[in-house]
Amino acid sequence: MANGYRTEQKQLIDEILSTDKDFSCDEIVDYLRSKGTPVSVPTVYRRLAKLKEAGKVNSFYVDGKLRYRRTKADTGFAILKCNSCGKNFKLDCDDLHDFSDHLMNHHHFLVDTNSIILYGLCKECMK
Repeated sequence: MANGYRTEQKQLIDEILSTDKDFSCDEIVDYLRSKGTPVSVPTVYRRLAKLKEAGKVNSFYVDGKLRYRRTKADTGFAILKCNSCGKNFKLDCDDLHDFSDHLMNHHHFLVDTNSIILYGLCKECMK
């Protein structure tokens, strides 16, 4: 019975990560517990580590907190984070691919375009 339970936890974690959002480990644990699925923090961390090792999840830091997002086939986006209001905006821009290519070709540095976070001010906070 325990193996089926662990499989259910894995499935639920995978379902949460199938959205276009990013999550911290604690957010995943809290969400699962709120839905009546008891899960431990180490269980979620182990699942996230396996998904990351398999290339199915990317991790990045936002405000010093490690967050996870499902890797997409159409890679090449960044997060724009407003320093004033704290909102996040997804930047999906062809120029990001050009910038990544420039860094590779001229600076010999491969950028993980699923983990870029640019900090600044959104248009509402600039007013």
